[in-house]
Amino acid sequence: MADDKKSALFVCLGNICRSPIAEAVFMEEVKQAGQRDKWNIDSAGITNKHLSEKPNHRARLTMAKHNLSYSNRARQIKKEDFNKFDYIFGMDNENINDLKKLAPTNCSSKILLLGDFDPEGQKIIKDPYFESGSDGFKQCYVQCAVFMDEVKKAGQEDKWNIDSAAIANWHVGKNPNRRSIETMAKHNLPYRHHKARQIKKEDFNKFDYIFGMDRWNISDLKERAPANSSAKILLLGDFDPEGQRNIRDPYCDTGLEGPIAEAVMKNLLPQSSTWEIDSAAIASWNVGLPPEPRCLKILQEHGIDTCHIARQVIQDDFYRFDFIFGMDPRNVEDLEKLAPPDSPAKIELLGRSVGVV
Repeated sequence: MADDKKSALFVCLGNICRSPIAEAVFMEEVKQAGQRDKWNIDSAGITNKHLSEKPNHRARLTMAKHNLSYSNRARQIKKEDFNKFDYIFGMDNENINDLKKLAPTNCSSKILLLGDFDPEGQKIIKDPYFESGSDGFKQCYVQCAVFMDEVKKAGQEDKWNIDSAAIANWHVGKNPNRRSIETMAKHNLPYRHHKARQIKKEDFNKFDYIFGMDRWNISDLKERAPANSSAKILLLGDFDPEGQRNIRDPYCDTGLEGPIAEAVMKNLLPQSSTWEIDSAAIASWNVGLPPEPRCLKILQEHGIDTCHIARQVIQDDFYRFDFIFGMDPRNVEDLEKLAPPDSPAKIELLGRSVGVV
């Protein structure tokens, strides 16, 4: 990246159909945004099969139909492209795999699937060479437009290095949960090409601020932070104007908090049941308090009563109960740490347990 311009390279197999269309569409998007002089835009192919050829006639017809001018000829991607362009977009997964194989070890480009910017989840752009051309064009257009929306926000984003990470490594390499993506879409937040990663030691000196979503996160972050950490570790909820300090984890949120689960189980079991049922907390924050109003409302809606008062789990519980259920993986992990070595209780994740009764 030799100058201050941003740069994008669009790549398909032969550089005669999809990538020229994407290049032309993106050029038009940039032009409409008044940023043409701020971008270096090109396209290339994985193979050299069509070197110096014009785009396929159907691709040219598609571009002409949408008043897009195009004069470039096919070329093959070169090693220097991987450091010349900020972004290199592949049209399908095969392109992405090929690009990653071709990329040198010092590659500075971000290799992205253009389809990850499709708001309707159409990740793969069909090759107009084998289709009518219009579907591929429409996808290119929408995906380039969404990417441009992100670029338009770069005035602020360029001043910030923003990322997210996890305490645990359970979901490393995965996309955000479906419900997270739906929530972002509902609020018109473009889905970013993010894969889950675990926090690293260097993050504690790379970032000015590290925000945890709940108190457990904060506790873990402080334990993991090296002695020379320069980052400020903060609870994101401290900035909530309504005082909702802890962000509940929707991944594990089934609506069955401890007291709810206890009351539901008692309601389901026959009166003559010999089961002893109770609920408790890992932490001592709410000891002595009744269930919160939202829990009581859910129970009342289902005709269930409870007179439970919050308590903390104690050592005797690990001998008194046959089963101890955690509401999320973190609860299970904490319970396993608290359990004495000779505890006979089976510690289970409630959401994964079927047929216990």
